[in-house]
Amino acid sequence: MKKFIGILVLGLILFVTTIDAKAKRDPLRTGEIYENEIIWTSKIRIALPPGKWTVIEKWTWTYNSLRAREAVLVQLEGNLINRLIDIWEFDGGGKWMSYVQQWMYEVYFSDDYDGCYKRPEYTVLERYKGGASFNCFKVRHYDMNRTLYSPDDKSKKTYTAIIRKWIRENNIEVPPIMLGSAHYFFAPSIKDTATNIWYLMNPELNGASKSEFTSEETSEYYPGNINKYPDKKKFMEKWIKLSAKRHKLFENGVRAKPRHKLDLSKYGVGEQVEEIKTTISSSGFTEKLKELHELYKEGALTKEEFEKAKKKILN
Repeated sequence: MKKFIGILVLGLILFVTTIDAKAKRDPLRTGEIYENEIIWTSKIRIALPPGKWTVIEKWTWTYNSLRAREAVLVQLEGNLINRLIDIWEFDGGGKWMSYVQQWMYEVYFSDDYDGCYKRPEYTVLERYKGGASFNCFKVRHYDMNRTLYSPDDKSKKTYTAIIRKWIRENNIEVPPIMLGSAHYFFAPSIKDTATNIWYLMNPELNGASKSEFTSEETSEYYPGNINKYPDKKKFMEKWIKLSAKRHKLFENGVRAKPRHKLDLSKYGVGEQVEEIKTTISSSGFTEKLKELHELYKEGALTKEEFEKAKKKILN
């Protein structure tokens, strides 16, 4: 039975060809363009940095009480990838739940190449783990050629097949290095659903200097190298702070209980997420507007939230 559930779960990842066009709670459609924010669930609303975002992959898979779905959105600058958001959800409710929990433990904590445990290529790894529940926040850089075409775990190359096909067919350029954050949560006491969100960003199109070294271990952003490059370190620190803010919003969206939540105060992020939206700073008037605009530009605020907070400052 354990082997069967493993094959079943692996199958939903490797052979996701069925798109559920009737999913009412998820209005995202492959090929459509979105701005400002997307609604994943009634609780999870993802603010999009300014610009147009295209859904390049969208699928839903169901078997009995098992259900999985994913959406990948990309923002381009010409034909060069600027940002990418990947949302993945797996619902293992019902009689399969104990097997699914075991599988998730192996994926997140026992994988030889990636997971919610410290690795030398991770810049930040914060996690909560209690029983079957976990909350994981991770920040790192990505060697995109390695990630897409030559992963350490060769079996995972299948996961990116649809994205590689889209890149090839649309003559898309991929930056050699991208910065990323990963946000994972699962707590059966709240819901039998594991939710994962990944953010990727091209640093060179967002204010960072050009990357001179483009493999994972030689990159200026590699934790063992970054102290030799103060400008890259400063840029990574900004990315970490933004990512930590996003994780706090994510925790609220998945209805994490106080015991599940991570202490991210060391990254300058308080527990009350509303502070991001309403209490910009105690600095001067101009600085408040500038910081508010930065939050909007970085995607921590939707356009509606930005306008509301700006109006409050102006008043």
